[in-house]
Formats: sequence, structure tokens, C-alpha cells
Amino acid sequence: MKDRILRTLDQLRAYAQGKGYEIALLYHEEDSYLMRFANSAISLNTNEHLIRLEITAYSGRKRASYTLITDPDRLDAMKESIDMVAGMVEHS
Repeated sequence: MKDRILRTLDQLRAYAQGKGYEIALLYHEEDSYLMRFANSAISLNTNEHLIRLEITAYSGRKRASYTLITDPDRLDAMKESIDMVAGMVEHS
């Protein structure tokens, strides 16, 4: 798992550098579980795998941030988010 995370971050870093963006990435991954009790019985038992990617873009003294909750296999969505936050920083 650690290798997959580092590979993903390396790919995102290379993508941003190739476009000339100055960014910082914060990657958070967790397994979330929820168990709901009602009338002395379990009424809901669920879990989800969450990946939160916070992207901060810099342009001189300007800064813009964007947080994305996604699937670890959706690299294209992460790259689109990098493009979006890089565009946002120019208007901040």
C-alpha cells in the first residue's frame, strides 16, 4: 500500500512540474466504519475507504487550496484538480 501511495504522489508531482505549477500535496487515507443501533439491534453497519487529497498552489505570494475526496485509482480526477487549483491561484 505504501508503494502505491508514493507512486501516486510521484505521478502527481511529475504532472505538476511538467505543467510548471508550484504545488503542495497533502494525502490522507482512512477506513471509516459506522455502526448504528436502534431498538437494541444493529440497523446499519457500513464502511468506506476514504482518500482525501488537499492541493495547495502557489504563485508568488498568492495561494489557493482545494480538497478532493476520491478513489485512489482515479488519477485523472486528481490531475484535473491540480489544473483547477493552479487556475484558481491566479485569481486569488
